[in-house]
Amino acid sequence: MQKENKLTRNFIIGTFVTLYVMVSLISTIHVIDFFRLSNPNWLAITLAIAFEVGAAASLGAIVILDRTSKSLVWMLFILITGMQM
Repeated sequence: MQKENKLTRNFIIGTFVTLYVMVSLISTIHVIDFFRLSNPNWLAITLAIAFEVGAAASLGAIVILDRTSKSLVWMLFILITGMQM
């Protein structure tokens, strides 16, 4: 029974991680295209990766931090997401 719970837990975590990676890759491609409008290719790629790493770090911090510190992290995540849109 315990092994079944662990398998289910790992499947759910794997599904969420896979979903995030897929969405992040697509978002990165779109943001690169947007940043290319006014920047050289190398800078557009660097900025797009930095935005995605920032979003991932914000989501990770929301999960890890206690309730008192989450408001600043949420603001950062919303700002990064808004910039990507």
